[in-house]
Amino acid sequence: MAYRKPRTLRFAREMRADPTVAEDRLWYHLRRRQMGVRFRRLEPIGPFIADFACLPARLIVEVDGDTHTDKQRE
Repeated sequence: MAYRKPRTLRFAREMRADPTVAEDRLWYHLRRRQMGVRFRRLEPIGPFIADFACLPARLIVEVDGDTHTDKQRE
């Protein structure tokens, strides 16, 4: 397994504790393997943290939620 920085792992764990509404809704379906494959939630991959990752299929799903809104434009 590739080396993962402790800071990235810690941040991913913190993010798992407080998911966005969009992440929570999608995880409800993905966690029960309704798609036929296993997904991981907030998986550190290199210097990035993928919202959802299916490693055997080499698939990453990024969910844009309220965390990506531009507060200055509102």
